[in-house]
Amino acid sequence: MRMLATLLCFSAVAQATGLAEPVDLNAPGALGSLQQRRPDHYAKVQAILGLVQRKPQLDLGPWIEARFDASNVDFQPLWRASDPPKVKISFTLDNDRYTAVVAPELQPARAMRARQDAPHMLPARASPDGRQAQASE
Repeated sequence: MRMLATLLCFSAVAQATGLAEPVDLNAPGALGSLQQRRPDHYAKVQAILGLVQRKPQLDLGPWIEARFDASNVDFQPLWRASDPPKVKISFTLDNDRYTAVVAPELQPARAMRARQDAPHMLPARASPDGRQAQASE
């Protein structure tokens, strides 16, 4: 009984201080619910997610904070952990914490010609007697 009372008390304190669970924007129905409850947040969330999808740069945090009045913007690249590569973004709007995993629109890989260094760009080699030898052409 004490444990239950403690948990209820902690839950009330957490909600009062803004320590509630973050809203997972990838959960089914989360965006629809947000659109009905907080249309202002919905518009900002859509703009932020669209921006991250189009430009998945890890230095967007300060720009998102300034443009959308967000705080605590956090990016976690999941490049090596997912296929296709994704970015996990978390941010706070008016004491509500949001989190989403976004698959950015990356440029497709393209074939490139192998780099061929000019002979004068090759590193000098040491000769057996310790002197620097000239690069051969």
